[in-house]
Amino acid sequence: FPFPKKKNERPADWDVFISYARKDRKFVKQLEKSLSDRGVKMWYDVKEVGIGDSIFEEISKGLSRSRFIIAVFSKNYFRKYWPMKELISIVHLEAKNNRKMLLPILKDISHSEVTDRLPLLADVLALDSKNGLSKLVNAIMRKVRDDPDFPKLSRKLNDLILQLETESGRKVKIVE
Repeated sequence: FPFPKKKNERPADWDVFISYARKDRKFVKQLEKSLSDRGVKMWYDVKEVGIGDSIFEEISKGLSRSRFIIAVFSKNYFRKYWPMKELISIVHLEAKNNRKMLLPILKDISHSEVTDRLPLLADVLALDSKNGLSKLVNAIMRKVRDDPDFPKLSRKLNDLILQLETESGRKVKIVE
């Protein structure tokens, strides 16, 4: 069921926050670059947390000021402290904001392995990284660009990119 938008809700600083385990950084870096190239404003720890910053404060700010949160579920994710703390926060934010925010991606883990650990996610559709980066990016873009807060110009540009990629069967690269 759809969540109604709250009145007086603070506009998001980022379109997407990425929650992941450091051992999955190579994959996450590719995902972040592909989405950023499409005009998505990303909260990615490598770019947002600097020397002397409080990791806890920066992650909390990123989570609370993002419209969507990608969680890259992997065996590594479930072994680490920070990703699990982020996941608890994600569930809390969805309830508090009365809106769906979680965009789960499976990386070298099955849906049943995830739901064995987190039964509450049994009905949440997750994307599998085995399907390829471009399919993941296209699916995420459809979700992000259909959100009313996504800038109209970015939405039109991404519609055009998706059309070109679909017709050509190749990834379109934007050069500034």
